[in-house]
Formats: sequence, C-alpha cells, structure tokens
Amino acid sequence: MKIFDHHPMVFASHEPERFVAKPKFRTDQTDDDQAREARTYIEALFAARPLRAMRKRPIRRKAYRSRLGHEMRRGVLYGLTAAERLASRGRANLAGLSVPDFADLSSATMVVKSVSHQLLLDRIIPHAPEVKLIFLVRHPCGNVHSNLQGQSRAAMSQQFLPPRADLARLYAFDHPAEGLSEADFTQLEILAYRWAVFNDRVWRALSGRENVRFLRYEDLCNDPIGQAKGLFDWTGLDWTESCERFLRASISSEADAAGYHDLTRNPQIAAHKWRDEMAVEDIATVLEICRKSAAFTLFDTPAPAPAG
Repeated sequence: MKIFDHHPMVFASHEPERFVAKPKFRTDQTDDDQAREARTYIEALFAARPLRAMRKRPIRRKAYRSRLGHEMRRGVLYGLTAAERLASRGRANLAGLSVPDFADLSSATMVVKSVSHQLLLDRIIPHAPEVKLIFLVRHPCGNVHSNLQGQSRAAMSQQFLPPRADLARLYAFDHPAEGLSEADFTQLEILAYRWAVFNDRVWRALSGRENVRFLRYEDLCNDPIGQAKGLFDWTGLDWTESCERFLRASISSEADAAGYHDLTRNPQIAAHKWRDEMAVEDIATVLEICRKSAAFTLFDTPAPAPAG
C-alpha cells in the first residue's frame, strides 16, 4: 500500500473494512440481490475514512490536495490520534471517527489495502469489474512463520480454524469436520489450514479474471522496483521518482526490520528467513497441508533468483 501511496495522485486507505459493514450474502438471494450487496460493500469500502485507516505514516502531500488542505488534514489526524491515546474510554469510537478529505478526489486513484473478508472476494469481485484486485500471496511456510512471529511479539492474536465446510471440501479427517475444534490442532497447523482454505477459494474463483492479478510475495521481494513498475502500469499509473526513492530507501537495510510492522527491511531476509528459522518437521507439516490447495500451484516452481 505504501508503494502506491507514494504516488502523488493516489489516495490510500489502510484496512478500512474494520469499520465497514460486512456484506450479507444468502443462498435465497437472487443474482441481482447479491450484485447489489456486493456493490454496496465496495462503495462503502472506498468511501470509508476512519481515523485508523487514514493515519498510516508517512502522511504525504498529494497533488490533488492544497498545502492548506494537507496541513488541516494532518492536524486532524495527529490531534485525534493524540486524543485517542489520552482517552481512558472510547478508543474504538475514536479510531472509527471519519476524517475529512480536505480535497477533491475526482482525479485521484483510490487504493485500499484489505486483509479481511478474503472468503467474500469470490462473491464481490465478479460484481466490480472496474476494481483491480492485486492479491498478494506469500509462500505458506513464510506466511505461517510470520504469523507465529507476530504472535510471539504480541503483534498478532492467535487464529481459528477456517469454516468447517471449506475444511471438509479439501481434507478428510477421522471424524466429521463439524466436530473439529482448535484444541485438536497446533497453532502452526491451524495457520497452514487457513492459508490452504482461504487461498484455494480465492484462486478457484478469481484466477484468470482480467481485473485480478495474483502476486507472489517472494517475487516482490526479489525485484521490488521491477514488480512495482509492472503493477503501476497495470493499474494505469505512471512511475514517479518519489516512488522509486521510497522503495530504494525502504530496501536499503542490511537486516530484517526492528519492528514487526516497520517498512525498512532487507526484502530478501524478510522473504526467506523461514528457511533458516523453521524446524524441518514444521516445514514438512505446512507443506503437507498446503499442497491440497489449488493456490499452491503458484509455488510449484520456486521464485526466481534476486534481480542483479
């Protein structure tokens, strides 16, 4: 998201779906009803301006916003964030407060980073052909390792099993999937099942669509600038010096990021450190589970060697 956000004509939003009503698709709905539900969600997602989604730093001056508008918006973001930190109650309410644009966004390219509701994409994207979806997929071992690291640092919470019907579609257990509980599995196994189920469903529903591009995380790490230029071209954006400067500064580190969410890190270390840090038996477990997923076809061949 931050690569796109460094373009002067991009308006970026960080996980606004936390404050947008989840679409309610039902089996008794007509196609027209489901289309309306999908359209309503998409429009709300791009229209949402919650404080939490707007304040991701760095906050950059945009070509579509005046200097006064920029300073006013930055003041609102900093002021509300300070108030949230000082408040003893109502933090969630403050995080969801709507932030004014202070700009005419009619010429801006809207970019949303979303990490939730993956299992709804197969019902949403077919009804939004004008929306271009970049679906970033990390190698399952890297994904599981990263999640476990996040949990150990209290940056992420423990995860739950995916929907039992989806599990039963891919796996045969000793007893019906409906009776499974998280206590039956390790957290590593749960994360692997989540990767397999979620990505399988999205891959089956959306691969081959003209408005969807699947991007391997490892490819982005191996050639950040080349991959970013390709994505900009696909979305109709020109490549700018500000984007290149940001990327070159971000990837200049000789080590991994100090903080879990830090932007400056060596991308090669970030992408492949699981190979050195995961136990061999854990790698085998994750691969055994995830090979059942149709999305694993992305990793049938290894990522290419780093550029340069």
